[in-house]
Amino acid sequence: MSGQVPVTFSGAHSIGPNNPTVTSRSGVANQFGTATMLSFNNGVSTVSGSNNGVMTLYKVETVPITATAGTATSNAVSVTVSPASAHGFSIAAATTTPAAGAQDNLTITALDTYGNTASGYTGSHGITFAGANSIGANNPTVTNSSGTAIAFGGSISLGFASGVASVFGTSNGAMKLYKAETASITATDGTINSGAGLSVTVSPLSASALSLSAASTTPTAGAADNLTTKAVDPYGNTATTYTGTHQVTFGGPHGIGANQPTVTNQGGGTVQFGAPVALTFTSGVASVSGTQNGVMKLYKA
Repeated sequence: MSGQVPVTFSGAHSIGPNNPTVTSRSGVANQFGTATMLSFNNGVSTVSGSNNGVMTLYKVETVPITATAGTATSNAVSVTVSPASAHGFSIAAATTTPAAGAQDNLTITALDTYGNTASGYTGSHGITFAGANSIGANNPTVTNSSGTAIAFGGSISLGFASGVASVFGTSNGAMKLYKAETASITATDGTINSGAGLSVTVSPLSASALSLSAASTTPTAGAADNLTTKAVDPYGNTATTYTGTHQVTFGGPHGIGANQPTVTNQGGGTVQFGAPVALTFTSGVASVSGTQNGVMKLYKA
């Protein structure tokens, strides 16, 4: 066999957009499964520079490579592809919709340029996480390999085995987020990073307290002052499941003469401090509507 012969290769697999290829006689990289024109001389096709049979594989695997030309098929040559060095991280979580303050186990995987697990990335590495926000004194944390919770922004020592850092018990990657939000969690060791990271949506817990705000904290005696009453969870997030009508009792200010402090209920009725006031909450918040649902009047200076 001599001259130009179309040969089709098979056996290897793609990873992401990276497809296995073999170069043609002119140096064009053709994907496996398509005919590649090779030059044969006395039955042998030999690589010349980057032409005529340079194979490039991307997926880490052991596969039998075969070649077919017309009705002739080669023997299978077993090829084992090893990963390149670590180029980035991928982040996975036990759940991407955790409740505020709940343990959420992360798995951090070092990847090579093509998306294979970089199995040579082993031992202890300092990883810095970012993306989530604090609420009050509650900072997002991840535990290190000894189980100590470290706030986001600090270097966290994680143990990697064959390119993967996994949680054991409460150590080596147990994350806790406290602020109800959708956050993109990222990780870096200072050289490689996770890119856009992992999107996590944190939900609030049930209501444990009420928070008050007012249109004015320096009202004139007898003036209408609109209150906003908010149900909050233990961390200060708005408890969005606290909805519908709830009886709220206000206290604190004093009357002067016959003039008692009041708040309007959901129907606009005036109710004195110390008695239950029916307020309508929507997604954890009771807001004034016109003269209803939380209009306060105080009289004593």
